[in-house]
Amino acid sequence: MFLLLLLLLIIYYVSRRREEARGVLVDGGEDSDLGYFDEGEEEDWSKPSGAEWTDESEDGGSFSGRLKRRENGKKKGKEEAQIKKVNLSLKAAATITGEGRISSLFTCSSFKKVTETDRVKCEGILDEVLAEATPDDIDRERHKRRKQPAMVPITFCKNKNLVHVNSRMEMQGDCVSMEKEEDVTEFEVIPPHDSDLPASDIVVIEEDGSNKIDAKEVFTLNATIDMKDKDPALSATAGWKEAMCKGCGTENEVPLGSSDCEGLAEFDLDDADGSLRFYILDAYEEAFGASMGTIHLFGKVKVGDTYKSCCAVVNNIQRCVYAIPNDSIFPSHELIMLEQEVKESRFSPESFRGKLHEMASKLKSEISRQLLQLNVSNYSMAIVKRNYAFERPDVPAGEQYVLKINYPFKDRPLPQDLKGESFCAVLGSHTSALELFILKRKIMGPSWLKISIFSTRSPSQRVSWCKVEVTVESPKVITVLIPEEKTFNPPAVVTAINLKTIVNEKQNISEIVSASVLCFHNAKIDVPMPAPERKRSGILSHFTVVRNPGGTGYPIGWKKEVADRNSKNSCSVLSFENSERALLNRLFLELNKLDSDVLVGHNISGFDLDVLLQRAQACKVLSSMWSKIGRLKRSFMPKLKGNTNFGFGATPGLMSCIAGRLLCDTDLCSRDLLKKVISCSLTDLSKTLLNRDRKEISPNDIPKLFQSSKTLMELIECGEIDAWLSMEIMFHLNVLPLTLQLTNISGNLWGKTLQGGREQRNDYYLLHTFHSKKYILPDKISPHMKEIKSSKRRINYGPEDHNADELDVDLALENDPSKGNKTKKGPAYTGGLVLEPKKGLYDKYVLLLDFSSLYPSIIQEYNICFTTIPRSEDGVPRLPSSQTPGILPKLMEHLVTIRKSVKLKMEKESGLKHLELDTRQEALKRTANNMYGCLGSSHSRFYAMPLAELIALQGREILQRTVDLVQNHLNLEVIYGDTDSIMIQSGLDDIEEARAVGAKVIQEVNKKYRCLKIECDGIYKRMLLLRKKKYAAVKVQSKDGMICEVVSNLHILATFSFKKCLGTRCILNAGH
Repeated sequence: MFLLLLLLLIIYYVSRRREEARGVLVDGGEDSDLGYFDEGEEEDWSKPSGAEWTDESEDGGSFSGRLKRRENGKKKGKEEAQIKKVNLSLKAAATITGEGRISSLFTCSSFKKVTETDRVKCEGILDEVLAEATPDDIDRERHKRRKQPAMVPITFCKNKNLVHVNSRMEMQGDCVSMEKEEDVTEFEVIPPHDSDLPASDIVVIEEDGSNKIDAKEVFTLNATIDMKDKDPALSATAGWKEAMCKGCGTENEVPLGSSDCEGLAEFDLDDADGSLRFYILDAYEEAFGASMGTIHLFGKVKVGDTYKSCCAVVNNIQRCVYAIPNDSIFPSHELIMLEQEVKESRFSPESFRGKLHEMASKLKSEISRQLLQLNVSNYSMAIVKRNYAFERPDVPAGEQYVLKINYPFKDRPLPQDLKGESFCAVLGSHTSALELFILKRKIMGPSWLKISIFSTRSPSQRVSWCKVEVTVESPKVITVLIPEEKTFNPPAVVTAINLKTIVNEKQNISEIVSASVLCFHNAKIDVPMPAPERKRSGILSHFTVVRNPGGTGYPIGWKKEVADRNSKNSCSVLSFENSERALLNRLFLELNKLDSDVLVGHNISGFDLDVLLQRAQACKVLSSMWSKIGRLKRSFMPKLKGNTNFGFGATPGLMSCIAGRLLCDTDLCSRDLLKKVISCSLTDLSKTLLNRDRKEISPNDIPKLFQSSKTLMELIECGEIDAWLSMEIMFHLNVLPLTLQLTNISGNLWGKTLQGGREQRNDYYLLHTFHSKKYILPDKISPHMKEIKSSKRRINYGPEDHNADELDVDLALENDPSKGNKTKKGPAYTGGLVLEPKKGLYDKYVLLLDFSSLYPSIIQEYNICFTTIPRSEDGVPRLPSSQTPGILPKLMEHLVTIRKSVKLKMEKESGLKHLELDTRQEALKRTANNMYGCLGSSHSRFYAMPLAELIALQGREILQRTVDLVQNHLNLEVIYGDTDSIMIQSGLDDIEEARAVGAKVIQEVNKKYRCLKIECDGIYKRMLLLRKKKYAAVKVQSKDGMICEVVSNLHILATFSFKKCLGTRCILNAGH
């Protein structure tokens, strides 16, 4: 308390003397750093602070005052030459501690920076005065040494390695640029005793060399971080340090801070025809504005021995709309006669097409009038033959002649519900340009494309941040390259991002204090990368930028810590800024220099990316900077918030900001790939998958870590470790190879697959298939159109009417006003059969039999397809009578056949080839199993409730017939059944006899079906069956030829109390 009062008195004394003596002034400008400048007048502080009074001044008035000031002016030169006598030890303490003490409050970054001349003139008056009364770290160390006489004496170095520290160096300490700090040699600061100091303004500093004192015997302000002693196998910090030591280097490394290479245009062309080979990774379409209908393709082109990013801007894509004519336009009997004459060569094909146009003259005139109302002047029409087999009741099913209309995307689309006198429907009016491009060019995900005709753009004309940019005036010059044996996919640049944020309690928003970036160069995208390959030298680089929250200064020795770390890495891996805006600018610049293809993070789509762009908007970061988070140059920030649910990927606004870069959220991927993991937090996944312990830091604790260099460095390491953990989880789950295989099978965008777009994968797989067979594809109904249809149905039929379109059955349940808005939407049809369990504890072997891929097998078994099932208005449709296979059964058979061949190849391969084939068979399995889901989802383009209900009905009947067979013919007891599996109580204690019983059941069931196969999924030694979907058991497994027992499915008891769970475990373990 005494020191505080003394400090306040000193501050008051200094401020009063400053006003009276006008020796040192304070400028409160916005850009000030130190806050002091000298007017050039010296004041003798040894005199009293009161005004000088003389006899002349009392008697002579103003004349004597002017005489006194003239005399003072003559003495001014002598006073400037005098040097104040100040204790050198206290001055050294003030120099070392710098802005880490209370005196930094007067030299914070909110004051104006001074010039070099002012730095020399300023004597650091306030620091010296405050140092007299304020104990610092050196004073405390001396006090400890006096109490510890047994300390090892410190030997001071000789004068050959002396560094002079004068007042100018003291004032320049805060303004040294980062480039200079990287070259600074590390020093050991040795605190001298008062009696050992020479009689000059010198602090003794020893350079690193042969005479360096042992670290254990030297007191240093920049102590290294004391890591906790942990098991290296379980420490995430140890794993990160190992990866940093092995992965960072100079081999094949693109260091952060390298040149941007904007003028790069020397890319390789095909020697035969001069075409450009382009590997497509992502694509983006501007849905609004002047660029509507323009597609931006993002990928890689070969430049010498490396691959660089490239953007191909595709123009002049045409809409493709089909007008479905009424029966009167093309009478069926006339068409049959004309086709017969063409078949018998009595009528030429040209004459036949002319006859069709003549018959469709009324239809063409009506469509032309509709286009003119939309100011469409450039269009073309043609009569084509197409099929339709989907759920719109106003469109006739089967093969028919329709009118095809093409016109530019810059013109407005025809309404989806448009009808006329000569046509009953319009299809494809709102199909996107990107979808048309993918389907018509037959692009099945990331692959090599051939661009025959193109033109390059200069850096000033580019619309992207890619290294290479070309313009394509027609999509027809782009074709898919036929895969060759020597063709391989280019490597990708994968960058992990982790943000550390604090909470602004006043505004209740998150603010960024540090951003860590970890870049993995030359990552393989088509095959898994084992751990040794990921640790090759030069394949990793990292960078962290931090800023001081609340405008406070950095801790003692922080700048030396930064210089030391940058010097050890031979490049700038750590920087610090004074504002959040400067931090964001630095981060966006570094991300752009990396030219990343994939951005990785844990919950990056739900938190990090949103916070990053929100703070860029709040800090008014220029669009030329924040748009570098993606690959398209932007002039304004899109709407970031949208209608999305937690855990379902980023909003469309966020995805548009990173267009051109893929977004891999390990949180979303783990939820999709790890079905049996309860928690998908970064801490739990690191422990479960990587066997690494992660240190968590609460946002509320982050400001406390800025109190010392050690804790601040720990914060930075936590950010780097979290970025590394998310990258390791991505590699561990084989996210890139697996999602690439899924995308290549389905033919959609890779970015949508990474965001968990299961329905879009199924849609595009069916879109490619039906488009290749000349089918008119079903339209994607927008939410606005759904609301219109729902309103029309309620007006025309009422909420309880069951004759409404099947397309809106689930919407009727959702929007039914009689049920209210608080009720949960129920299923639109009955799902799988779940038998009532026979509750109890079973101590004999229980067999679990499961149908392999039940619903895909039902589609093949009963030939269920859009093209084979006639729709009916009186309930569930009947099974098809035609034996001609439909399109869906052929697709299922194709996927199953390919998967079997891949699994056969797996048995003959090992190593990386085995992992690659395993990834492919897993992708084929997921594609086949998810096919049924699109039929029953109202969000799918191929939603067909009658087909989904028919498949579910057959599944229930199959399960019931299997139960009857086991109980009535094999005299076994079925204790439980769920959708595609049954549990059989064998009543046996011998495991071999139980297996024989299971084999007998499998044989009897499988011989009744052609495509359906039941298999043994598990054998349980003991089981506690409580109720539906609630059971726990001891499962018998075979591992390395040995039989082991595992407690299985205990996680389903999470709804019970902890005591009941313990009791269940005790029961299951009884007898062990």
